[in-house]
Amino acid sequence: MNEKQKLEVRICGRDYTLVSEESPEYIHRVAFYVDQKMREVEQANPRLSISMAAVLTSLNIGDEFLKGREETSRLKEETVTKDETLYLANKKIEELEQQITELQNKYQALQIRYAKKETELEDALKSFELGLQNNNITFDDLT
Repeated sequence: MNEKQKLEVRICGRDYTLVSEESPEYIHRVAFYVDQKMREVEQANPRLSISMAAVLTSLNIGDEFLKGREETSRLKEETVTKDETLYLANKKIEELEQQITELQNKYQALQIRYAKKETELEDALKSFELGLQNNNITFDDLT
């Protein structure tokens, strides 16, 4: 945990002493941002008192904050939805890869079976032709 530090910042021409555990760079960035927003409000309506400008600036920053939080929430939900979609897609890919493997195995088994049947058929044909030759019958005589 960081130690609390005192910092001097200037917002709208006024100096403020802040105590924070955040880094000085961060606090100065926040103060600069608030200063810019206050100046925008003052430029839009120079007749506002400093307290009215501060209230309007607070409302504007609060609006930005809430919209940012809503957007963050929406993006988180979108991320969850996309994560679920990705999970389901990966699951489907795994299932399809399994099916491909099974089909490849079946195909290889069928190729082996086909090769055996082809060899059996060739052997049977040779045997038949030998039988015909032994009986002095040609294959052409049969047709």
